[in-house]
Amino acid sequence: MLINNQESHLGESPLPDGRVRLFKQTGSDGLSYLTQQKIAYIPIGDRIELNLGPNPEVVFELLPLRVFRDNLWGTWGAEFRRRFDQPGVEIQDRGKVTGWDEHTVFSQRIRNYTAKPIKVEIRRSFSGDAMFRSQLNPNPVLHDFQTVQLVTQVKAGQKADLRYELIMKQGDRAKQNRVQLDHSKPAPVAWLQ
Repeated sequence: MLINNQESHLGESPLPDGRVRLFKQTGSDGLSYLTQQKIAYIPIGDRIELNLGPNPEVVFELLPLRVFRDNLWGTWGAEFRRRFDQPGVEIQDRGKVTGWDEHTVFSQRIRNYTAKPIKVEIRRSFSGDAMFRSQLNPNPVLHDFQTVQLVTQVKAGQKADLRYELIMKQGDRAKQNRVQLDHSKPAPVAWLQ
């Protein structure tokens, strides 16, 4: 991580929109090209995040563990039909499901095969009316109205399982396009194992 300040040797002024190229020293008075990335205006003191691509010694998996639906809502009505030349009435039910909650229990598994501990920041975006339920420590935070940010440390040669439940409101149940965090009610332990 870089910070636009004098300690990082980036000068004393904001960085304008442009392109950053990243090199590393090879040890024999040479440079090796790593990556380049477009950046937007970066004020003094702000972080600069560069995507260096995947690291083959860090494995990231998103595993759905369980999916189910509940809180079904619907409309019920009946249609009455009758032939005019015969007695009796035929009744047909015309009900349909109009809304429900879809629960998905996930495990974000991170395996660190490097010789050093790593700090991992994960941002997951969800479109729709969503509830993100977990008891992860530290608590996930909202990066923006649709993006949840998870932060954790993974020791060298270890793995971490970040388990959470995502509840998506569907149909008439969906009211807003945003994510809410719920740290108070975890998913039942049986679902998370």
